[in-house]
Amino acid sequence: LPNGTIAWTTLIGSSMNEVDLRTAVSDKSVYIVGTRKSSAIMQGQTKTETFFIKIGLGCTGNCQSLSFTCPRGQYCNDQGNNECPVGTFSNLTGLANVSQCRSCLAGMYCAGTGLTSPSGICAGGYYCSGGSGAANASVCDSRSAVCDSPGCEGLVGSGVIRSCGGRCGAGSYCPAGSATPVPCPAGMYCGSAGLSSPSGTCLAGYYCAGLNSSNSRAAVCPAGFYCPAGTVLPVKCPRGTYQPVIGASNVSACRACVAGFYCPYE
Repeated sequence: LPNGTIAWTTLIGSSMNEVDLRTAVSDKSVYIVGTRKSSAIMQGQTKTETFFIKIGLGCTGNCQSLSFTCPRGQYCNDQGNNECPVGTFSNLTGLANVSQCRSCLAGMYCAGTGLTSPSGICAGGYYCSGGSGAANASVCDSRSAVCDSPGCEGLVGSGVIRSCGGRCGAGSYCPAGSATPVPCPAGMYCGSAGLSSPSGTCLAGYYCAGLNSSNSRAAVCPAGFYCPAGTVLPVKCPRGTYQPVIGASNVSACRACVAGFYCPYE
């Protein structure tokens, strides 16, 4: 309601068939506030929708054409207008319960209250799995229940305390806007927490065969093979050569077969 409200009175003779209709008188306008029932059932209760009808002072006749529902980013109940909380947003009008506000999207964060869209994307080095109220997912949507659909036919418990993301761990990285940590790719390593990109390629003389490597020296190159920087799997020395030591990094480490012997395999 606008600033300057000076009185509440009961509306008499309304033809709108709404419940709990009231008028607020200010120095400029009159607002009719009400809650109308819908046919949707939510856990055994009739779903309600709050609305406002704005009429000017001295308005007579049918002023219903100027009606509007609860604004985007808010939910309106018998306590008045309320902003959707941190970690949520709403781009829909006519919400009547906080459970109808939408949890922030995965990969994004909703830092303020009363938002109609997310604040931005999750910070690099962090991931936001949904419901994040900060760019580093340090604050989460704390509602105990959320609607199971836009029509809110039912409620789903979410838990008052829950995770909505966090800092990427070693062995993974998180570009800005990540919904989940990205495993460090084979041949590379992610040596510390909070990375937005891999630390680099595995060192020459070593190989990184699997995902999630946090060590640039994940495995030493075995004898008979060589491993350039960034090797996923050791490379066999060519036929006619041999390589007797571990940790070789280049094909030049492979030696020509000794006179009197043969080396038939790669």
